[in-house]
Amino acid sequence: MTFPEWADEELSLKLPKLRAQGEGQTLEFKRELGKAGDEIKKEIAALASTNAGLILIGVDDDGTLVGIPDVETAKDREQFRAQVEGRARGVTPPITPAMKYLLEEGKIVLAVEVKRGSQPIYYSNNIPYVRHITQAHPAAPQEVIDRVKEWLDKGGDVEGEKQKEFLSSVAEILIGIIVFGTEYDQRTIKPWVDNIKYTFQSYRNTIGRLAASQMADEQDCGSDLTALADALDEVTTHYWTLGNVSEQLQNVAELVGKAKDLKTRLIDPVPLDSASKTQIRDLIKQKSRELHNLTGRAEDMAFRRMDDLKEEASNIGQILAKLSQYDLGFVEKNLSGNLLEIARPLHLVETASVYMDGGNSQRKIVGVISEANTKLSALVSSLKI
Repeated sequence: MTFPEWADEELSLKLPKLRAQGEGQTLEFKRELGKAGDEIKKEIAALASTNAGLILIGVDDDGTLVGIPDVETAKDREQFRAQVEGRARGVTPPITPAMKYLLEEGKIVLAVEVKRGSQPIYYSNNIPYVRHITQAHPAAPQEVIDRVKEWLDKGGDVEGEKQKEFLSSVAEILIGIIVFGTEYDQRTIKPWVDNIKYTFQSYRNTIGRLAASQMADEQDCGSDLTALADALDEVTTHYWTLGNVSEQLQNVAELVGKAKDLKTRLIDPVPLDSASKTQIRDLIKQKSRELHNLTGRAEDMAFRRMDDLKEEASNIGQILAKLSQYDLGFVEKNLSGNLLEIARPLHLVETASVYMDGGNSQRKIVGVISEANTKLSALVSSLKI
């Protein structure tokens, strides 16, 4: 395919994989800019406060390619870019994101690339924002104080922030590999096996860039990251047939082993700061509330909007599973294991099949969600987090 000059070819080719990967700590989807544009402002502020990331305007929350309407001409594209730039100017301290137009299947998407800012916190409409895995959230007053104090203690050290950003990026990928890899035996049919393949391909590209960075040399992990990229290559390029399932499972098991080893050496020794601990507590409580609300709607959704029900439940399970990979001993000794026990069946709900069996399969899915809600509510209540 030949791309027009105004479209970034490299990023356009990656767009299908990015959409399949789904929203995460460094990736945000926006169907449209919106009249006020406040959503874009707070997402830019949150990414600048937390980690570098990419906002894709013209992609729905579920990864569906929507496109931006009425930007076919150069003048229209420049006007739309100017609107986004105007919203970005509402972020304080000032932050200047890069913008690139992408093209897929004749639909136009704007990629807004936000760098991690050099300041401890960024504001939209005088509200401080940080990013918690898939969402921008207002930062609590104490969190702002802790961030500023930590920044001042480092002398406003940008290099320290770069190291933190690097380790956060590595941690996100390692945890993603562990979560999806340990569930691989439950996801060996389409579309789940393809989804994991696209996710791992995205991880491979990012790990390759991180391995070549100066920070990888400073952390003495360049060769380990390269080995991980090679293992990801082995999994994503392996030809899948029913006859070689055991071989592919072995490849994935070796990949997960490398990710766990690297996480143990590189990520686990770094203690969570007070802001991260607060984020984790708040996120567990938030997901508990979301799961409680979903459980109240589950029975009706099971017979009307089953796909939506499975997607919402699985998204909650994925976030909880990723949180369980951190050392949560600062809350309670066995919290990580207990949280994973709840999260895994919830995350796998999206793979459950629905049959013409008089509603039994639908009720089984509702039962899994209800049980997870009961356990998570009891866990949060007992821990008083």
